[in-house]
Amino acid sequence: MSRLFEKGWVYYDTHFVVQIAGCPFDCPYCYVDNLKIDTYTSAKEIVNKFFEFSETVPNLNVIHLCGGAPARYSQFWEELRVELDNNGLSRVVILSDTIFVENHLYKVKPWNYLHLHHFCLVGCLKGVTPLNFFLNASKRLFHEAIAELTHYVNHKNFWLTLINYDVTGLSNIFDLVPYEKIDFLKVVEYEVVKRRKINDLS
Repeated sequence: MSRLFEKGWVYYDTHFVVQIAGCPFDCPYCYVDNLKIDTYTSAKEIVNKFFEFSETVPNLNVIHLCGGAPARYSQFWEELRVELDNNGLSRVVILSDTIFVENHLYKVKPWNYLHLHHFCLVGCLKGVTPLNFFLNASKRLFHEAIAELTHYVNHKNFWLTLINYDVTGLSNIFDLVPYEKIDFLKVVEYEVVKRRKINDLS
């Protein structure tokens, strides 16, 4: 964000996080405790809440739409951008996520919205081989995810994250995405993950 929008990293370091309910995957390390579709929240409601939080939280300059699968609702990115701009918040960055199956499953094309100003997208690839993907996401959608990934790689406001990856498959990813645009994440066992594991055993 600093490179794209020319302010120091501290400017973008505090996020107003909106957790989007619903996801087609069943990742064993997932920290989200509401994976079913929930109530609808309008762009206006989110911007009003952002104003409310920014009164007490200094340096709030990023609205982060987390998954779940926020790119399933990619048309909402545009609605949110318009609402922010209309309220004098054109410098606020929208940061969102994709899991690379939204078009395959929901017939949306999230990559069509990467032209929005002050917008960044982070994609989370659930595995770098078909087996790695299945073990991480409990779905056999590796090839579909790779096909969708190719639509994003040439956008300067797109980054890739790999989590719980199989090192033997990394070379295939490096052929698609430059190394410097990839973050390598480790699994963190949040409390909800621990609870889910206990429930699975009982």
